[in-house]
Amino acid sequence: MSTLFPVAEYAEDQRFAGTILTTHVLHRGFQSGAVVGAAVGALRKVPFSSMYSSILRPQQKHNAITEGAFSASNRLNTMRPMFSQPAATYQTTSPARQFFSTTTSHLRLPSNAQSTTAASAKVLRSTGVGSVVGLSAMAIMLPMMMRGKEEIEWQDRSYRLLHNKGQVAVDTWSLIGMTTAIGLGAFRDGSVMKQGWRVVAGRLGAGSLIGVGAGLVAKQLTKVTV
Repeated sequence: MSTLFPVAEYAEDQRFAGTILTTHVLHRGFQSGAVVGAAVGALRKVPFSSMYSSILRPQQKHNAITEGAFSASNRLNTMRPMFSQPAATYQTTSPARQFFSTTTSHLRLPSNAQSTTAASAKVLRSTGVGSVVGLSAMAIMLPMMMRGKEEIEWQDRSYRLLHNKGQVAVDTWSLIGMTTAIGLGAFRDGSVMKQGWRVVAGRLGAGSLIGVGAGLVAKQLTKVTV
């Protein structure tokens, strides 16, 4: 934010203190909501029913395996008379081929591309909802927390924020990520107004988090090279 607002040499001279602190708090609320929303959206895609049946109901799996073994044994018993007949009376077919021809149809999965796209869209919308909720929560909490505070207290907090290199770096990389995400979204899907508020907010939130992550990676790479 130091590039968007003037930085004073002394705290009592800091201008736009209310705007700086409000922007910072709302920005952090937006990011926090994006993290929670993305986590909730990702957890909703986890197949808990399959996990429950495989972990808490092992007896059902054991019974299914036992039934499969008995059915396979019955198949072998029914196939024995066939092999006892002369070779000319029946057509030979590999048991392995019969097995795979009857089971491959049950092992087919839906299109990975379609399922991945649908899951990503749901996580993106969940991220957008979380971002808006986080921003709204901070918009309500900030006036309550700063109620009755004098101007110098606003200036002191804003001054310390602008002189905190870590906070400034997070804000800078976050804005870069948000701008990139919304630009790529508009380039891919057209007008931003047609995408819906959840998608737009989700892209802003995801872009903010990705931007911060990229900033951390760049910082680590800089340390390694130095």
